[in-house]
Amino acid sequence: MRFMWVRLALFERTMPEHNEAKKRLHDHYEKTFINA
Repeated sequence: MRFMWVRLALFERTMPEHNEAKKRLHDHYEKTFINA
C-alpha cells in the first residue's frame, strides 16, 4: 500500500495537470485508511 502511495506522489509530481484527479484519489484513499 505504501508503494502505491509513493507511486501516486511521484505521478502527481510528474503530471501536475492531473492534480484534480489525484486530489479525489487522495481523499478516497484517506477515507479508506481512516476507516481501516
